[in-house]
Amino acid sequence: MIINESFLIDTSRPKREKEVDGREYFFATSREQMERDIQNYLFIEAGEYGGNLYGTSVKAVRDVAYSVCFIF
Repeated sequence: MIINESFLIDTSRPKREKEVDGREYFFATSREQMERDIQNYLFIEAGEYGGNLYGTSVKAVRDVAYSVCFIF
């Protein structure tokens, strides 16, 4: 059995009121930084919606992979 973990998506959009970085999303310091990270292959996938970038970072997936507990 595998205990399921989930990971957060990174975004370049501004944080909304009552949102917390690392709870709803990982908020990029800037769109330009996120674009550089995408170009440097730090994201598994990324896209644009509503003028903002969203993506799944390699780090987020690794963090979940290293925290998964396998029970046999």
